[in-house]
Parts: sequence; structure tokens; C-alpha cells
Amino acid sequence: MADEEADYKIITLPTCCVDRKLKSFTFGKNGCYLYDDKYNNVYEIVQYSEDRRSWFVGERVVQNGSLQMVTQVDPLFIILPNLIGDSKLFKSLEDIFGDDKGSTIMIKIFETNKRSDICCIADVKELDNEIYYRLDEKKLITWLKAKVNQIINCLQQMKIEVSVNSTKIAGFSSARDTKTDEKEYIRYAVNLLSKYLPEDVLTSLREIYNLEKEKEIEPETKPIASSTPKGQKRPIDGAKCEPIDNYCKEEVPVNGAAKKAKLSRSQKELEKASKQSGIRSISSFFTKKPSN
Repeated sequence: MADEEADYKIITLPTCCVDRKLKSFTFGKNGCYLYDDKYNNVYEIVQYSEDRRSWFVGERVVQNGSLQMVTQVDPLFIILPNLIGDSKLFKSLEDIFGDDKGSTIMIKIFETNKRSDICCIADVKELDNEIYYRLDEKKLITWLKAKVNQIINCLQQMKIEVSVNSTKIAGFSSARDTKTDEKEYIRYAVNLLSKYLPEDVLTSLREIYNLEKEKEIEPETKPIASSTPKGQKRPIDGAKCEPIDNYCKEEVPVNGAAKKAKLSRSQKELEKASKQSGIRSISSFFTKKPSN
């Protein structure tokens, strides 16, 4: 059971991938992909995980709480680092992919209907029935701008708000209605593409849209010095810890003499009427009887 649970993984697939045989392959530093040879599509495997997370599957608990998501990816993003590596030379597909483990599948992908796609980001030359490619930076930027527009159009059609102050995410809405402006859509789209782009290409793309590089938020590691005596609770952020409501009806002075609370006009009239009619107060029924 322990071995089975160790190999048990939760994965989400597009509907078109269900009941199909997909070839898994790795390419690049950390790339893990699936290949559908029937439709010549490539899918990327992305893993989401966090600490202290598990899955309930049927009547068992799977300790591996990670979630693997399979999404279709444009193969040009996969080939891009290899083209950028030596952008001044024309190379064949065999030279571009080199000796990588997944080079055979990548060559097969681009030798079919994906060959024309490389023309979107590279110059092409044919010599002795062999085709050679070289990265064209202008074509690359034009292609990336088209990708940004595609992402923005998709987000707007699905009515997904991506603004910082927006609380509308993936169909969940709140009373606060905030609209995303064009600049925030562009920022989101560029950040989405950033994981596939080298730093210099990403910088050029940000400059086109006048976007500043986002600062990474570092967790605060400054230790909190405790000056609270032992046995007492430390106030949070230096705030004074007091109950929100005051449930004490009367203030008791230090000398123990309680001050008589001031009565309102209606209370005074009620007290005067009770004395004239001889009505006893409810507290008089609970006084100790005098001993005979």
C-alpha cells in the first residue's frame, strides 16, 4: 500500500487527451512534455505543490498532495532557447536540437506541419534539399506581441479580471466591481509569457509596452524581540489588547466605594412611583431573613 500511495498522482487532462496514448518526453533543463502523434500536438506538464497538502481518493489518503496539469503549448516556445543559443548561424533541425533526449520527437514535430511555424521567428534558407534556420529578433518580437494580444482577447472574452484590486477570479465575483484596464491586461500577459523567455528577450518585450520589472517580494526574516514578562500574552504588533465591548456596568473605584449610577428622567419617575405604591424591588426577595 505504501508503494502504491507513493506512485499515486493526481493529474488533470484536456478532454481531447482522454483515452488517448500520449508519448512522454523531456527536453531542455526541466521541460516535461506529452506528444500526441495523431494531431501533432505538444502538451506541457506543470506541477503545483505546497506544504501540508494531501488528497482523499476514495477511502485512502494520498500523502503526495501535488497536482499535475496538462496544457497544450506552442512548440516554438520549446525550440526558442536553442535558436537563441547561436542566433548568428543558420542551422538544420538536427543541429538546433542537438543530442537532447527529446530531440527525436522534436524533429518529428517540426518536420510535419510545424515547419512553417518556425518562419514566424526565424529566417529560412534551403540548400541542397536541406532547410536551415536562423533566429530573427524582429520576427520574434512581432510573434510575441501577437501572443500577448491573443492572451488579452482570451481573458476579455472569458471576462476574467486580472487587476491587482480585482476580486473576480475564474468566475467568482464579489460586490466590488472593478474593471481591468488595457495596461493591466498587458502586464498579466507578459508575465504569463515570461517563464518561456530568456531575460534579454523579456526585457525587450517589457520596453515595448513600457512595463517596469516587477520586484520580487522577499519574506521578512527579522526576528521579533519579546519583552513581555513570562506568563503574560504579548500584544500583536504592539497593539493594546482590550475587549471590543465594555461589559462592565459600573466602575468600581480603588477604595471599593461604588459610585451610584446616574438615573435618567424616566428611571427616576419609575423609582418614585414604586416607593409611593409600596412595590418591593426584586432584590428584596433574595435578602437573608433575620434570625429569631
